[in-house]
Amino acid sequence: MTALRFVGSVAVLIIAGCAERPLLDTAHPAVDGQVRAVSQRDIAHVTQLARRHLVESGRASHVIYQIEVVRSNMIAVHQGEPPKHQRDCLEQFFYDRVRGQWKLRDIEFVCGKNPPDKT
Repeated sequence: MTALRFVGSVAVLIIAGCAERPLLDTAHPAVDGQVRAVSQRDIAHVTQLARRHLVESGRASHVIYQIEVVRSNMIAVHQGEPPKHQRDCLEQFFYDRVRGQWKLRDIEFVCGKNPPDKT
């Protein structure tokens, strides 16, 4: 009887582990890098700028999943879907602080064998 309970418990754990659950929290993207180099207000502002850029470029459904503080005057925003396979592409927006204002400097696509992945 004990062995039957054990097998039943293992089966329940396996089934529960297979249940779908969201991998990304779209409301609160992961914040990595030198987080203490900028304020939370700066991070929120750059996130808002990136969302606005996505809406203006017709990609409002894309998800911002990671904010990376590179240094006190540069923040990278990773959007789309995190890379899962070797050939997946990653899109990043780079924002620079110029005279106290955050400006979109560059959009970079990284595709291939080793896209940067910190999630």
